[in-house]
Amino acid sequence: MSKLSFQACRLPLALVLASAFLSACASKPNDLRNPRESIAAFAEKSYQSPQRGQSQGWDAEFTVGEQPVEVSWLAPIPAPTAAPLVVFLPGLGEGARAGLQWRQTWAEAGYAVVSIQAQQYGRGIYSSDEAKAGTFRGMAQRAYSDSALKTRIAVVQQVLNQLRVRGQAGDPQLAGVDWNTVVIAGYDLGAQTAAALGGDNMLKGWLPKAVILLSPYVGPGSPVARVDVPLLSITGPHDEDPFSWVDSPERRLAVWRDNPNAGSYQLISKNAQHQLFSGSLDELPSGERRELGSQRPAADRDGGGPGGPPGADGGEGPKRRPRPDTMGHGQDDLNWFDARQVANVQTVSTAFLDATVRHAPEAKAWLNKDAAQAIGPAASIDGR
Repeated sequence: MSKLSFQACRLPLALVLASAFLSACASKPNDLRNPRESIAAFAEKSYQSPQRGQSQGWDAEFTVGEQPVEVSWLAPIPAPTAAPLVVFLPGLGEGARAGLQWRQTWAEAGYAVVSIQAQQYGRGIYSSDEAKAGTFRGMAQRAYSDSALKTRIAVVQQVLNQLRVRGQAGDPQLAGVDWNTVVIAGYDLGAQTAAALGGDNMLKGWLPKAVILLSPYVGPGSPVARVDVPLLSITGPHDEDPFSWVDSPERRLAVWRDNPNAGSYQLISKNAQHQLFSGSLDELPSGERRELGSQRPAADRDGGGPGGPPGADGGEGPKRRPRPDTMGHGQDDLNWFDARQVANVQTVSTAFLDATVRHAPEAKAWLNKDAAQAIGPAASIDGR
């Protein structure tokens, strides 16, 4: 068995944003000068978990075999008696600190959230010769291969096993976790892994209660993954693969069509680009970015978002295609950002967690009755 070691908690990093800040209502909900306030303004009118609070966390590097693995932890404060665990798996080219918008939302709703990413699939891929040459398709083909998927599954298994051992031994950094109640969530490459873990490749000793797929994966010639637990699928017609491996956004819909599990939902964001589903809001306007920078480690501020940095020699990163502008601001360097669609993802995913894991009747009622109106005409939701 591969050796796994916990090297260090680099910093007891507190990723705490006051709830009052996140719940502030912007006077102009679509004002890109205040994107987080814009998100909060839409979210306040939608589903709100009764567990709302604050969160804190830490970042560390594990070793699985001889390969470094990034781990980022967020949990509610104060530590609850039994917080369900959400395992978040980032996309290709992202580090474990990616997806902060979703991870923090879930942690503040009372869930412990751990993000796991082997460094070989993280930001370092943009330093490769292929990336510098602007050729990404071969890189994606290898990352999505069956052998690479099996390796990622083994990494997740060993990291979770080690965390559970430490938590059950009384490690205060892992206090208050219900290790028997687990949800697997993933974006992009992480969505492929998450789908596998919810079906044919469930981890030994870990039975997920549900799966959340942000940009579900169905590759060229690949069969649709079988998911055996309630599923939340989140995608849209502009959810195009920046690595040009998934040839059409419509392929992502097959995961929903082929997995008719009761208690499942599909959120379609009609105008959202692939990047938005990552939950990594790194391309905020400059003033907002500087304000948030002091709360985030330098490594995260420096290319931690989807798409990552270009090659050192100036080579182009993966493509980012413009989307139809629904916010009335024209095309600019933030044309992938839509505050309402971000709010929709975080509120629908939180309601799904509460309905599926906590069996909260108000969450299930909202998903089945009120969600369609709350998310607005630029999105749609289906349920089973």
